[in-house]
Amino acid sequence: MIKRLFKGLLLLVLIALMLAGASPKTNTFSAGLTPLWDAPQGPGRSNEASRWLTQFRDSVSLPRAGCEKLALPDLSLTKPARAFQLTVEREQFGAGSPIVYLQEPIAEFFIVIATDVNGCPWVSISGRGLPFAHRDIVSPFPYARLPALAEGAPIAAIVQDYKAIRPWIMLANETSFVRDNAMLWVGLGAYSGILLMMIIVAIGFDAYAGSRVALAYAFYCFALQVWLVQNFGIGSAFVPFWPSPQYFPLLQAISVAGVVLGIGFAVMEFLQLRGRVRAAIGGFVLLSAFFFVASAWHAAGYRAGAAVLLALALATIVLLVRGVFRGDTSIRLFTLGLGATMVGGGVQAFSVIGSGVEVSRMAAFAFPIGSLLQAAFWLAALIIRLRGEHRALHELEGKQAAIMWATPDLILVIDRHGICLDYKQPYATRFFVAEGDLLGKNVSAVLPADTASTIRKGIENALQRGDLQSVFVALPVEGNIHHYEARIAPNGPDRVVVVVRDITLQKHNEEKIRRLAYFDTLTGLPNRQSFLERLDRELLRARRTNLGMALLFLDLDGFKRINDTLGTVPETPCCRQSPTACRDNCAQVPSLPVRHSTNRACISHALAVTSSPLSCPMSTPPRPPAWSHSEYRRCLDNRP
Repeated sequence: MIKRLFKGLLLLVLIALMLAGASPKTNTFSAGLTPLWDAPQGPGRSNEASRWLTQFRDSVSLPRAGCEKLALPDLSLTKPARAFQLTVEREQFGAGSPIVYLQEPIAEFFIVIATDVNGCPWVSISGRGLPFAHRDIVSPFPYARLPALAEGAPIAAIVQDYKAIRPWIMLANETSFVRDNAMLWVGLGAYSGILLMMIIVAIGFDAYAGSRVALAYAFYCFALQVWLVQNFGIGSAFVPFWPSPQYFPLLQAISVAGVVLGIGFAVMEFLQLRGRVRAAIGGFVLLSAFFFVASAWHAAGYRAGAAVLLALALATIVLLVRGVFRGDTSIRLFTLGLGATMVGGGVQAFSVIGSGVEVSRMAAFAFPIGSLLQAAFWLAALIIRLRGEHRALHELEGKQAAIMWATPDLILVIDRHGICLDYKQPYATRFFVAEGDLLGKNVSAVLPADTASTIRKGIENALQRGDLQSVFVALPVEGNIHHYEARIAPNGPDRVVVVVRDITLQKHNEEKIRRLAYFDTLTGLPNRQSFLERLDRELLRARRTNLGMALLFLDLDGFKRINDTLGTVPETPCCRQSPTACRDNCAQVPSLPVRHSTNRACISHALAVTSSPLSCPMSTPPRPPAWSHSEYRRCLDNRP
């Protein structure tokens, strides 16, 4: 994919070079300029500019006999303006009169002043401050068709704009000018079409993958499209309801600020900036955009915005260095694109921030060309990034699928209303209902009412609180009660993922552990730990109710001798008989005081039963050395 993309870009470059080489030879030259005056704060704040304009107004308002009376337009006294004297070599154009044009489409006024062959003053006014209908040749550049001039007649040009002035004044014959404009409009149309295609592709990527990087790239291309339509006059020339020229400075400032925001948004999303770095970059982007918008009223805003943008670009390059040396192809392409627009913007900004010396004619297209290259490189970087993310997502889905198949838990996806949207049951898990009985149905219609109510309540809590919830349910499976733990996790605003685990064995083990902890394994009666805990509870209850309590202590005479000589044999009921009889008899009167006759009778019975070791597990046990013969005979005679 990457190789095909580079081959496509290379093919486009070759076609552009072939078209440039095959184009007819043009008759276009850069005008020789001699500065007359410079008023960066406006003509009203420059004595030299004010005197020159006053003299010229006097000369055209009182021409000699036979000459038409002219009026110089009222230039703004606060907007930057510059005046130049042009040098035209007649032999370059033969007998025809050349066309003087300014390769700066956003200049508000371009005024050309000369003296014709009859010695009469001549003035031509063009620029974005006037409607496009004033131009007989629809060109994005302001121009003037020179009249027949006397040999060596002086020609002056005044350029005024709401920001700094670029003296890109060119001379061409009419044929070359018309042909160049036709090619320019075709190029701008192709440029706009390419941007539109990139916007559609980026929106498609965003719809398919839900990528914020694709969305940021689409916003950048859209902002660049708006800037192109505004900057080169496509909207003013061809859109009927485009705002009038008086709104041009504001529209131009907003379009430039939009491009800055698009670049900043793309940088933050593509580099995945977070925390303070993201806040710092975003703050500088907003500051630069604010300065560019302010340039609609103050020319210094354009310089300030360009300076902040340059510092922002350098900081971004520093952030990109790690990715470039790490070998990330998408970061490298992204860096190349940013470098292309930096070079293009730097060439055009040079005449604004710098001294304003004359530059080549390609400087008028440096920023658009750099921006188009940036969009192409960023599209390639976006494709590579999304391809890598898709590959990583595919691998992650494979791992998750393997984990789901390996886990013994039942996994459900249920919406807020209790409808089961997805169902995954592993082979080793048995559940109350099968997939076909639950999928697409409401849990209330399939599960028992109490179980469904418990699960619905857990779903509501998970969606409201946004955290994990656990509920426990019991369901009959194949004639036995199975216990389940359902963990409910929110998965979006209206659905949850429910992981159901069979904890029946765990419940049984817990019960066994509890029995082992609180009951004697030989007799089945509560042990010392159970006695101590129950004693603590009874003491607390007696203290709380202000009642007394009694503790009965039973001592079995001779039990230690039996235990030491015969031991304990859990497999037979010999050693269980005495405590069981006591327990069964005493269970009838568990809460009577000790002085009660029935309780005393029970105690006496327990002592009588438990104090005589008359039950033995052996058929003919040997006589213990410590027993007398009569005791041994009694034991044998009373065996069960």
